[in-house]
Formats: sequence, structure tokens, C-alpha cells
Amino acid sequence: MPQITTRIEGALLIIEVHGDMVCSEAISVILEHYAHDTVKDVVWDFTNGSILKTTDSEFRSIALAVKRTVDQGYRKGGRTVFVGNETVEYGLLRMYTAIAETMGVNISYNVFKTLDEAKCWLVGKNT
Repeated sequence: MPQITTRIEGALLIIEVHGDMVCSEAISVILEHYAHDTVKDVVWDFTNGSILKTTDSEFRSIALAVKRTVDQGYRKGGRTVFVGNETVEYGLLRMYTAIAETMGVNISYNVFKTLDEAKCWLVGKNT
């Protein structure tokens, strides 16, 4: 079971994953933390974690959970950035963003290999 830590810095929710995360754990974090008026942007940091066990249908379930919170008015105009430094992890995270976008999740997504790149994107210094 992974260790997942969360912290809120203003309108930014930072989620750090240590170990192998599974779908149910991702959805738990989403349901607990996304439906807050203060949270707009989210960083999922997989630098020390993994989503390799997540299937295509599980990615769809995760995207559906996000869509439901966004459709309720939370995170309006928000952005989500994923950090995955391994090539396979990076590719899977890119695949998730494509799934979420095709499902109509109204959030801007991006994926980077470093936390510094992700933070630059969030403050508008990287496109």
C-alpha cells in the first residue's frame, strides 16, 4: 500500500505518492480533496511513486470521479499537472490526460518529468 501525503498551499493541492498507487486510492484522494472551494490547481507527484498497476478502465474511473467534482462547480478553470520521472510512468500519465480530456473533464492537464517543470507551468512560465 502506498503512502500518499497531501497538503494545500493556497489554491494548490499537492499530492505526493510513495509506492504503487491503485485506482481506489486515487479516487479516495479525489473525493476527499477535490471538492473544496479553496482547491483550484493540483500537482500529482509520482517522483517516488508508481501507477504502473492502473488499467485503462481504471483510468476512466479516475477521470469520471474528477469529472463529477468539476461538474459540481469545484476547481473551475483549474489545472492538474502530473510528475512522473520514469519514461513508462510519464507515458501512462500522458495517456490518462488524453482519457480525461476525451471524457470532457474541464481541467487543463500537463505532464512533466520534474517537479520544477511542473511548478513553472503552473505559474505560467512554461507551456
